[in-house]
Amino acid sequence: MAWFSFWSLGHLDLMQISSRDFHAAVAIGSCFLLFGAAAGLGAFFLFRRSYREVKNWKTTSGTVIGDKVISDPRTQLPQYYPTFQFVADNGQSVTSVASIGSSRRRYRVGASVRVLYSPDDPQKAQLNSFTDLLLLPIFLGCFGLAFSGVGIYLFIRLTIDCLIK
Repeated sequence: MAWFSFWSLGHLDLMQISSRDFHAAVAIGSCFLLFGAAAGLGAFFLFRRSYREVKNWKTTSGTVIGDKVISDPRTQLPQYYPTFQFVADNGQSVTSVASIGSSRRRYRVGASVRVLYSPDDPQKAQLNSFTDLLLLPIFLGCFGLAFSGVGIYLFIRLTIDCLIK
Protein backbone atom coordinates (compact mmCIF):
# COMPACT_ATOMS: atom_id res chain seq x y z
CA MET A 1 0.00 0.00 0.00
CA ALA A 2 1.47 3.38 -0.99
CA TRP A 3 2.00 5.95 1.77
CA PHE A 4 -0.42 8.41 0.15
CA SER A 5 -3.29 5.96 -0.27
CA PHE A 6 -4.72 6.71 3.17
CA TRP A 7 -5.66 10.19 1.88
CA SER A 8 -8.05 8.67 -0.63
CA LEU A 9 -9.62 6.45 2.03
CA GLY A 10 -10.49 9.49 4.13
CA HIS A 11 -8.85 8.13 7.29
CA LEU A 12 -5.56 6.88 8.64
CA ASP A 13 -5.37 3.17 9.25
CA LEU A 14 -1.87 2.76 10.63
CA MET A 15 -2.41 -0.95 11.25
CA GLN A 16 -2.08 -1.42 7.49
CA ILE A 17 0.85 0.87 6.65
CA SER A 18 4.52 0.13 7.04
CA SER A 19 7.08 1.86 9.25
CA ARG A 20 8.44 3.71 6.22
CA ASP A 21 4.98 4.96 5.37
CA PHE A 22 4.42 5.96 9.00
CA HIS A 23 7.57 8.11 8.90
CA ALA A 24 6.44 9.64 5.61
CA ALA A 25 3.11 10.55 7.22
CA VAL A 26 4.94 12.14 10.18
CA ALA A 27 7.10 14.11 7.74
CA ILE A 28 4.02 15.32 5.86
CA GLY A 29 2.34 16.34 9.12
CA SER A 30 5.49 18.20 10.17
CA CYS A 31 5.61 20.07 6.87
CA PHE A 32 1.97 21.11 7.17
CA LEU A 33 2.49 22.24 10.76
CA LEU A 34 5.68 24.18 10.04
CA PHE A 35 4.30 25.80 6.89
CA GLY A 36 1.12 26.76 8.73
CA ALA A 37 3.06 28.19 11.66
CA ALA A 38 5.26 30.21 9.28
CA ALA A 39 2.20 31.62 7.49
CA GLY A 40 0.59 32.46 10.84
CA LEU A 41 3.71 34.24 12.05
CA GLY A 42 3.95 36.08 8.73
CA ALA A 43 0.34 37.23 9.11
CA PHE A 44 0.98 38.42 12.67
CA PHE A 45 4.10 40.40 11.76
CA LEU A 46 2.49 41.84 8.63
CA PHE A 47 -0.53 43.01 10.63
CA ARG A 48 1.67 44.42 13.40
CA ARG A 49 3.88 46.30 10.93
CA SER A 50 0.85 47.72 9.12
CA TYR A 51 -0.79 48.75 12.40
CA ARG A 52 2.34 50.41 13.75
CA GLU A 53 2.86 52.27 10.50
CA VAL A 54 -0.62 53.76 10.24
CA LYS A 55 -1.67 54.19 13.88
CA ASN A 56 -0.42 57.81 13.96
CA TRP A 57 -1.43 58.66 10.42
CA LYS A 58 -4.17 61.14 9.66
CA THR A 59 -7.44 60.32 7.94
CA THR A 60 -9.04 62.47 5.28
CA SER A 61 -11.30 62.08 2.31
CA GLY A 62 -10.02 61.80 -1.21
CA THR A 63 -11.25 61.28 -4.72
CA VAL A 64 -10.45 58.52 -7.18
CA ILE A 65 -9.08 60.12 -10.34
CA GLY A 66 -8.37 56.96 -12.34
CA ASP A 67 -6.52 53.66 -12.34
CA LYS A 68 -2.91 52.75 -12.95
CA VAL A 69 -3.13 49.69 -15.21
CA ILE A 70 -0.30 47.18 -15.04
CA SER A 71 -0.24 43.98 -17.06
CA ASP A 72 0.38 40.86 -14.96
CA PRO A 73 3.49 39.25 -16.48
CA ARG A 74 2.23 35.70 -15.85
CA THR A 75 -1.29 35.99 -17.22
CA GLN A 76 -0.98 39.13 -19.40
CA LEU A 77 -4.24 40.31 -17.79
CA PRO A 78 -4.53 43.89 -16.58
CA GLN A 79 -4.33 44.76 -12.88
CA TYR A 80 -6.07 47.98 -11.81
CA TYR A 81 -4.53 50.09 -9.04
CA PRO A 82 -6.76 53.00 -7.98
CA THR A 83 -5.16 56.43 -8.29
CA PHE A 84 -6.53 58.90 -5.77
CA GLN A 85 -6.05 62.52 -4.83
CA PHE A 86 -6.45 64.25 -1.49
CA VAL A 87 -5.48 67.45 0.30
CA ALA A 88 -3.23 67.08 3.35
CA ASP A 89 -3.59 69.22 6.49
CA ASN A 90 -0.75 71.46 5.30
CA GLY A 91 -2.79 72.34 2.16
CA GLN A 92 -0.64 70.24 -0.18
CA SER A 93 -2.55 68.40 -2.92
CA VAL A 94 -1.26 64.82 -3.13
CA THR A 95 -1.82 62.19 -5.79
CA SER A 96 -1.08 58.57 -4.90
CA VAL A 97 -1.62 55.05 -6.20
CA ALA A 98 -3.09 52.28 -4.03
CA SER A 99 -0.71 49.46 -3.10
CA ILE A 100 -3.28 46.73 -3.81
CA GLY A 101 -4.54 46.11 -7.32
CA SER A 102 -7.29 43.88 -8.62
CA SER A 103 -8.40 42.29 -11.87
CA ARG A 104 -11.32 44.73 -12.13
CA ARG A 105 -11.78 48.38 -11.25
CA ARG A 106 -12.66 48.72 -7.57
CA TYR A 107 -13.80 52.36 -7.72
CA ARG A 108 -15.39 54.52 -10.37
CA VAL A 109 -13.67 57.78 -11.31
CA GLY A 110 -14.89 60.53 -8.99
CA ALA A 111 -15.73 58.16 -6.13
CA SER A 112 -15.06 59.48 -2.64
CA VAL A 113 -12.62 57.35 -0.60
CA ARG A 114 -11.12 57.47 2.89
CA VAL A 115 -7.37 58.02 2.83
CA LEU A 116 -4.71 57.42 5.47
CA TYR A 117 -1.52 59.45 5.15
CA SER A 118 1.61 60.19 7.12
CA PRO A 119 1.54 63.72 8.58
CA ASP A 120 5.34 63.85 8.21
CA ASP A 121 5.30 62.76 4.56
CA PRO A 122 1.88 63.01 2.86
CA GLN A 123 3.27 61.14 -0.17
CA LYS A 124 3.07 58.02 2.03
CA ALA A 125 -0.63 57.37 1.68
CA GLN A 126 -2.99 54.47 1.26
CA LEU A 127 -6.68 53.85 1.02
CA ASN A 128 -8.40 53.26 4.34
CA SER A 129 -10.22 50.10 3.28
CA PHE A 130 -10.39 46.49 4.39
CA THR A 131 -8.70 45.31 1.20
CA ASP A 132 -5.75 47.66 1.51
CA LEU A 133 -5.20 47.25 5.26
CA LEU A 134 -6.26 43.76 6.32
CA LEU A 135 -6.85 41.40 3.40
CA LEU A 136 -3.32 39.99 3.15
CA PRO A 137 -2.80 39.42 6.91
CA ILE A 138 -6.22 37.77 7.26
CA PHE A 139 -5.63 35.59 4.18
CA LEU A 140 -2.22 34.49 5.49
CA GLY A 141 -3.67 33.86 8.95
CA CYS A 142 -6.49 31.65 7.60
CA PHE A 143 -4.04 29.81 5.37
CA GLY A 144 -1.76 29.25 8.37
CA LEU A 145 -4.63 27.99 10.54
CA ALA A 146 -5.76 25.55 7.87
CA PHE A 147 -2.28 24.11 7.31
CA SER A 148 -1.53 23.97 11.04
CA GLY A 149 -4.87 22.24 11.60
CA VAL A 150 -4.00 19.51 9.11
CA GLY A 151 -0.57 19.06 10.72
CA ILE A 152 -2.04 18.86 14.22
CA TYR A 153 -4.72 16.41 13.05
CA LEU A 154 -2.06 14.15 11.56
CA PHE A 155 0.01 14.20 14.75
CA ILE A 156 -2.97 13.50 17.00
CA ARG A 157 -4.21 10.75 14.73
CA LEU A 158 -0.75 9.16 14.47
CA THR A 159 -0.30 9.30 18.24
CA ILE A 160 -3.68 7.71 18.95
CA ASP A 161 -3.11 4.97 16.41
CA CYS A 162 0.36 4.25 17.84
CA LEU A 163 -1.02 3.98 21.38
CA ILE A 164 -3.72 1.59 20.20
CA LYS A 165 -1.20 -0.67 18.39
